[in-house]
Amino acid sequence: DLDAAKEAADLLVQKDVDLVLGSYGSTLTLAGSDIFKEAEIPLINISCTNPLVTQGNDYVFRVCITESFQGTMAAKYVCEELQQKGAAIVKCKDDDRGAALAQAFADKTAQLTGEAEAGDVFIEYESGEKDFSAALDSIVKSGKNAVYLSGSAKDSAALIKQARERGMTQIFIGSDVWEDKAFIEIGGSAAEGACFTCYYDSGSEATEQARDFLQAYGKEHGKNAIPDQSEALAFDAYLLALDAFARAEDNSPRALRDALSKTQEFRGVTGTIRFDKEGDPIKSVMFKTVENGEFIHKYTEEPKWN
Repeated sequence: DLDAAKEAADLLVQKDVDLVLGSYGSTLTLAGSDIFKEAEIPLINISCTNPLVTQGNDYVFRVCITESFQGTMAAKYVCEELQQKGAAIVKCKDDDRGAALAQAFADKTAQLTGEAEAGDVFIEYESGEKDFSAALDSIVKSGKNAVYLSGSAKDSAALIKQARERGMTQIFIGSDVWEDKAFIEIGGSAAEGACFTCYYDSGSEATEQARDFLQAYGKEHGKNAIPDQSEALAFDAYLLALDAFARAEDNSPRALRDALSKTQEFRGVTGTIRFDKEGDPIKSVMFKTVENGEFIHKYTEEPKWN
C-alpha cells in the first residue's frame, strides 16, 4: 500500500533514525524515498531492482544490481569468458524487463567486440509461444554459437527444449528468473548446461564473509538450510551500514551518506561492491548452470572498477 509506505517513512523520520534499510519492492520504496531525501536520511535498498529507485536521489543506495546490469555482465561472460563474438539475442514482445536486459546485453556486446552490428539484431516471440520455429530459424541464420534469452523461465525452457530436439548445440544464457523449478521441469534434459546470471549463489563462497554467513545461517536455521538471495542481500545491507558507521566522521545522517558514497570494493556476502554516482552497486555477478537437474554455481564475473 503506497500510503502505508509513506506513513512508515514519515514514522522513521519522526523517530530520528540515522539510516534506513529496506524496503520491499521498488514501487513502495519510491513512495518513501523522497521523504528520506527531504529529511537527509540515507536509505540502503535491499531487493529493489528498478533503475528509478536511485535516480536523482543522492541519499538512496542499493545492494542488489539493477535488472539491466545482468545483461551487461552476461555480455562480458559471453565475449570474455566464452570468447564469442556476441550472441543471438532473443526477447519476448511487450516485456519491458526483458527488453532492458536485451538492450544492455547488446550495448555491452557492441562495446566489447567493437562491432556495432553485434547489438543490432533482436529475435522476438510472443509470450506463451508454443512453436518457436521462427525464432530458432533466426538463431541458426545468425550463425552465433551463443544465445542470450531475456524472457521468462517457462518460455526460455520451451525454446531451449525445441532447439535441442532440432539438434542445435548453441550455448543458452539467461537471467535470474530462470532459477525456477519450472525451468527444469519444462526443459528436462535439454536444460542441462543452460547458464544464467543471479544476485546470489550460496555455492560460490565468493568472499570470506560469504563462508562465515553460510556457517552462521546453518547454525541458526539448520545444517542444510540454504539462504535465499533476499536474505543474503539484506545481510550485505546491514554490513554496509556498519561499515559506514565505522568510517563516517560522525554518526549524523549526512556523514553516513558521505561514507556510503565513498564505499570502495566492499567485500560482502554477495560479492565485492562499489557504488557508482547514482548509488547503484558495481559488483560481482554470479552465474549458475543446470547440472543433473540442479542449479549449481558456474562462474563469478567481476566488473572493472575503473
